Amino acid sequence: MKSLLAFVMPVLLLLPVSAEADSFAAAPGSVLEYCSDNVPKDILDNNTITSTLNVPDVGNIADLDVEVNIDHMWVSDLIVEIIAPDGTRTELFSAVGRGQGEFDNTILDAEASVSITNGSSPYSGIYKPEGNLSKFYGISMTGTWKLQVTDTSSSDTGTLNSWCIIVEKEPYESMAPPVIYSEQTIPGGICNKIAWYVPVNTKEFQSEYGGNIAFYGIRRYAIDIDDPNIIQDLDVKLDIKHGYNAELQVCLVSPDMTRIELFNGIGGSSQDFTNTILDSDALVSIIEGTGPFNGTFRPEGNLDEFIGKSIRGRWVLEVTDDGFESEGRVESWSLIAELSDVIYFAQCADTSSFGNVIAQSGWIPDNSYTFTGLDSQQTYSYRVKARPLMRWSQTTRSEFETDILTDVIVTDDCNVVLPVADSIDGSEMEVQVVADPSFEFDDGWAVHATSNMFIGVCSRDNAWASDGNWSICINFDFSKFYFYDDFARIYQTVDLTGVDTILFDYACAGYCNLALLSFEVDGIGLWNRNGPEPNDIQPVYDVSLDVSSYSGPHELSLKAESENYGWFDAYIFWDNLRTYRTIPEEVSPGSIVSTPMSINADQKWDTVNYNITVPEGTALTVDVLPAEGEIPIPGYSDIPGGADISKISQRTIRLRANLSTTQRNITPSLNEWSVDYENPAFVSDWSNIVSSDCN
Repeated sequence: MKSLLAFVMPVLLLLPVSAEADSFAAAPGSVLEYCSDNVPKDILDNNTITSTLNVPDVGNIADLDVEVNIDHMWVSDLIVEIIAPDGTRTELFSAVGRGQGEFDNTILDAEASVSITNGSSPYSGIYKPEGNLSKFYGISMTGTWKLQVTDTSSSDTGTLNSWCIIVEKEPYESMAPPVIYSEQTIPGGICNKIAWYVPVNTKEFQSEYGGNIAFYGIRRYAIDIDDPNIIQDLDVKLDIKHGYNAELQVCLVSPDMTRIELFNGIGGSSQDFTNTILDSDALVSIIEGTGPFNGTFRPEGNLDEFIGKSIRGRWVLEVTDDGFESEGRVESWSLIAELSDVIYFAQCADTSSFGNVIAQSGWIPDNSYTFTGLDSQQTYSYRVKARPLMRWSQTTRSEFETDILTDVIVTDDCNVVLPVADSIDGSEMEVQVVADPSFEFDDGWAVHATSNMFIGVCSRDNAWASDGNWSICINFDFSKFYFYDDFARIYQTVDLTGVDTILFDYACAGYCNLALLSFEVDGIGLWNRNGPEPNDIQPVYDVSLDVSSYSGPHELSLKAESENYGWFDAYIFWDNLRTYRTIPEEVSPGSIVSTPMSINADQKWDTVNYNITVPEGTALTVDVLPAEGEIPIPGYSDIPGGADISKISQRTIRLRANLSTTQRNITPSLNEWSVDYENPAFVSDWSNIVSSDCN
């Protein structure tokens, strides 16, 4: 069978019954086997190999098994993992068996009754893997699969001879057309808005962890959801223990950072929220309820803002405790979502035959659409059709980490950020003075001092200065008694946009060890130290402070503060304060490339969508690439979000995001990107036709 499948052709399977483990039982739906032609591969000591397998066919997975053939001198050295095209991965087995052995047509099946850990070499038959193959159920089978084999020890080697995946596809069902159930009239009798029934399924996504609520602070609790479907309704269920409910503010933050307040300061001194459901369709508002809260309430914010968005990504429950009256704990929380994997297309025409379409919605995830610009004297007809949502997307941290091919940073909020290229270092930077808030003239400095302190401008003739003719000096006069809180400072506001570094020089005379010297930005000390020992008047040049995390106007302050009770004299001189920025000789470029996306012959591409954050001084563009090579498909370079790519004839494409920046610490971010595609064979018939005669 393996020689016949060397070119990854799908075949219907009839597998033999194993005496050692379960037989393969096919559920409804077609069962296909795909075998890698990227074999054999040598398994070397202390090394990891990756073998690939491309699945060109389209369909979602109802069941997945993996078949492996491996020879090895010491099988317990091995860790074997399977990785899907979307980055989903699971461990098949790790450190099983002992001594020389083999995996001979070994099938890993999540439904098997015998675990691979209970078998012995040579492994032959069907076993339950150590990881969970069921996590692949429902995802797309299309694209490049990987088998990763790791040898964890020395002195023993082996060979990956072959491997295959056995896929049962989810059966497609013919779609019933949508049913238009309501219309909205505007003056003149036009029904310009239509709505239709949406087939939905309800899922509850439960948090894995709770946690204590911080006294007078904020804690956040996350749920990571890997489901691409569209929200039609969203409720939140809470189980919170707290001794004083009114201290709490609770908000829900979506993957796209939409923030909805669930409640704030309600319930007075009552305790606890037990199985409390926040539902924007509830009759009773949470602010009208009394604690302990149990039941369904309408939140203070509107959860309907999430309708039409994908459920996929990281959802965060943000809990703020603004008091010290009582402690608390989030025991659990969950999202209850009505989801739809169907999108819709609405049309408006001036005849019931739709020979002349006036307006149309395009494919949308919503269950209603409003047409604009209609003539109040005209009668219109409306209809809707539906198709499954087909989309390749990268939206979660794990997907970007798995699929991105170049060296990028993935932040905690799932954004992809391009670091400055390694070739751009200090030797290739041009240093420029952005501002020179020096002491040569009265150039914006203000002063603030306690009554005992003196601030003056000292000429070079009678005081040290490292450059120019002047330095600024702060004087502790021996004739005065000083307390710990006596101080003097000079300050001014400087724009730190693009500034990397602040440099200054200083010198002291007298009992400087009794004074604390500091440099502050917006009142926060970036540098402080005691002055030198008495009579040690050696100046200090080029004190360097990193201010690259600041941008915009900020107050810079030089300060000298008494560190002693009593009488003492000291002179502190500040000079040559300057702010710098480093500019690369040329823009630092970089790119990230998606995994290949493929459609079959009866499908066609639709649109490219992406969500980016582009700070000032940065740029991000998106290209559509063919399956191989770095030259964009003609006409599809630097495309905007929502671009139509339906004319692309290639069945396999990739996306490339090109990021660039002239700044070391601020770069563009790619929050998510996706490609929609159509399958004309799975589009419903048109719905019932309604007329704009609403009378």
